[in-house]
Amino acid sequence: WCREGEILPTHSWYVGYAPFENPEIVVVAFIFNGDEGSQWSAPVAREVMAAYFQIDSYAPVEEEPAEGADQLPQDGTSPNDPSPTDVDLPEENDTLSPAATATP
Repeated sequence: WCREGEILPTHSWYVGYAPFENPEIVVVAFIFNGDEGSQWSAPVAREVMAAYFQIDSYAPVEEEPAEGADQLPQDGTSPNDPSPTDVDLPEENDTLSPAATATP
């Protein structure tokens, strides 16, 4: 894909692992048309690693449960999910003709 005389944009790459002894994580940061890896991809990889190791400045903040959270369904659904009775299901022996399923 090399074109003589044409300057194509470069991509920003950074690959790292941590910790040095007995690595636990590998991070590859790739930014399309991102220019220098040290300018764009390395800071992204640093933040991913800091979050993984929960370094103080990046550690997640423990929050109190939202008001009403104890009233949410415990079955994994959302309060806005349609119940099975809200959905029209085809009968067991129903079939669709090819014309009914075709899209123009």
